[in-house]
Order: sequence, then structure tokens, then C-alpha cells
Amino acid sequence: MKIFFFLFYFLISIPWIQSQPIDFFREEITFELDSIYFIVNADFYFRNTTDKVLTPMVTLPVARINYQKQIDTILVFLQENLVQPLPVQVKDTLARFSIELPPGQDKLIKVIYQQRHNGHTAKYILTTTWYWKKPLEVASYTLVCPAYVNMEKFSIPPDKISNFNRTTLFYWNRTNYMPETDLLLEFHLAVDP
Repeated sequence: MKIFFFLFYFLISIPWIQSQPIDFFREEITFELDSIYFIVNADFYFRNTTDKVLTPMVTLPVARINYQKQIDTILVFLQENLVQPLPVQVKDTLARFSIELPPGQDKLIKVIYQQRHNGHTAKYILTTTWYWKKPLEVASYTLVCPAYVNMEKFSIPPDKISNFNRTTLFYWNRTNYMPETDLLLEFHLAVDP
């Protein structure tokens, strides 16, 4: 099944990547785990390297963890208009939205979504960076866990851990980053104190 998903995403992505000279060059993401949801609050940075206005369709894959609806809620905003969300098409584990990139400019897109986790595993797909054929200039990730979420294992060990007011924060910071694996989080839920 994993091979099928990889081939499907690869096939739908290649024409767009080859036909649009766009850089996906930075991402800053805050993840949050609660007793029900895995919440993603992401800032994605795109760059138009041409002298023309481009309107690419961006495809965001979401990991399949359980058999419930994969994307529970999703909002996509342009940084310059955080009031009016962009239209988003959702089908199973894929969300698609169109953005307008002015010539020679960068654009920040904010994506917020949540999906139900299975009580012990959450996953964020990082390896799609390979489809852009270049590493991210900057990648930073923060995971926020309340006291009742006990982290057991990370596919990518955090660089730093801090505790604040019954909340644990895990940090990852990378430059020139081409992810080798997706971020898989394993945890268990204690009784909420």
C-alpha cells in the first residue's frame, strides 16, 4: 500500500513540478497532540523564479494512521489575508489548493489541519520534499504535548526538549534539509490529571 501511495503521489506531482519553475524553500511547523487529534499548523514558503505570474495547484499529502476520515478540518490562508481561507479540495489523504505567485516573489502559505490519531501514533509526511528536487533551505518543527501525552519514540530524535507549565515542547531545526524519513511519533495517553 505504501508503494501505491508513493507512485500515485509521484505521478500526480511530476507534471506540475516540471512545468512550474517554483521553489518550495522553507517550512515552519508546529504540531500538537491532544487526547483525540494530531494538529498541524504549518507555514510553507514558495518562490516564483520567473518573470510571470504562476498559479500552481499544491498537493498536500496526509499520512494514513487509522480508518477514520483522514483530514478532519483544514484551512489554508495566504499570509496577506488571514481572514479569508482559500478553497481546498480534500479527497481521502490528499488536500489540494491553488495559489497565485507573483513574478520573482516569495509567498507564505499558512495551512492548519487536524486529523484524529489512533491513541498511540501520529505521522507527518516530510519526504515529499524529494519531489521538489532540492533540499529545504530552512526547516523548523515544534511538537507541543500536554502532560497526559507521554512520548515514547520519534523517527527523528528532537534537537531540544523543554518543559513549561505542564507542557513539553520538542524542537527540530534543520538547514539545507532533505528528509530521509517521515516524522513518526509514538506515544501513549495517560489519564488527564
